[in-house]
Amino acid sequence: MSVRRLLVLGANNPETVRVVQSINDAAPTFELVGFLDNDPAKHGKPSWGFPVLGGSDLVAEPRYRDCVVANAITRDTLTRQQTTAELERFGAELTNLIHPAVDTRHVELGRGIVIHEGALLQPGAVVGNNCALNGHTVVSHECVLGDHVFMAPGSVLAGLVHLGAGVMIGVHATVLPRLQIGEWATVGGGAVVISNVPARAIVAGNPARLLRQQ
Repeated sequence: MSVRRLLVLGANNPETVRVVQSINDAAPTFELVGFLDNDPAKHGKPSWGFPVLGGSDLVAEPRYRDCVVANAITRDTLTRQQTTAELERFGAELTNLIHPAVDTRHVELGRGIVIHEGALLQPGAVVGNNCALNGHTVVSHECVLGDHVFMAPGSVLAGLVHLGAGVMIGVHATVLPRLQIGEWATVGGGAVVISNVPARAIVAGNPARLLRQQ
């Protein structure tokens, strides 16, 4: 397999660099050219040993047209969706960054996915496009994640959970089996979800309760 030049959007989380390095340790796959970031104050400065080259529009320049691009932004799922859509408008070819220790056998994966070390994906899981799973997340058997989902560190989905597009699951939150979390809903950190969550709701607590609906 030929080594692809790689650009990463979002010069914040150093774990992204380590995921790339771990992938290359297993098999040479990427040459990390540098970061993209839409904050002009970061341009021209190093981030974890790699240059911040400019904004998303750089992917359209001839010198970067051979690069694949990964989106490492996880500030919120709407921002993640919007920044990925912008990359695609500029013609970016999105790639997956999945730590090589993550077992993806018998799992269906979309594109533009970032999965950090320690994540567990059980058989029958489906992960949609542009999702990001942080360290030590658990996606149990036959869960379905829609596009643009973000799972924060230590969050857990029990079996047969369905997450709609744009759902955010907070740090160490737990969703019990067979529940439905509606699109663009947010589950707060440490929450324990025991019933279905409507679209665009924000829930928190143990058991999780509705705080507001956007």
